[in-house]
Amino acid sequence: MIWKLNRSQIAILMLHVAKLFGASWVGVSGRRPVRCELARKHGASAVFDLTHPGMDVCAETLKATGSGADVVVDCAGTQLTLDTALVAVRPGGRIMNLADWQIKPVIDMTLMLFKEIVLTSSLGYSNNHPEVLRAVEENRLGDLESLITQRASLEEFLEKGLMALINEKDQHVKIMIHP
Repeated sequence: MIWKLNRSQIAILMLHVAKLFGASWVGVSGRRPVRCELARKHGASAVFDLTHPGMDVCAETLKATGSGADVVVDCAGTQLTLDTALVAVRPGGRIMNLADWQIKPVIDMTLMLFKEIVLTSSLGYSNNHPEVLRAVEENRLGDLESLITQRASLEEFLEKGLMALINEKDQHVKIMIHP
């Protein structure tokens, strides 16, 4: 059982990898409707739309899993996502940080101690590229093409690439820039 705290394109890729390696339940949380829908389309067991009033991701995760997620992957890197991960992970579980933090977080070390939580990080360079590339080549990660919501030439990078991600962030996941 794995639960993802969203930065959607990373969370969707992790959703596929988790399923590839046999996760029985994968939950994804998010704030943007287009990205929540994308998580549903890509087979998330549960999608928690954080814009819905009263959404309690921890309670829903505990209800779905019984004791909490085996692994929580934090793709967003905010104090709220870290605090949520600490509650949503099962005792003895693992929190994997994939986020580039903009602030120094405060970590409830007492909660980590009593739940015996392992907190680790990855920048994605753990020499597993051949296996992942093989999975992509063999189409075992599913429809990754749908993560690309717009394409732009190199000449259009600023307007249709960067500015689109800034000004139309609710509409895009990944913008493919090509020569």
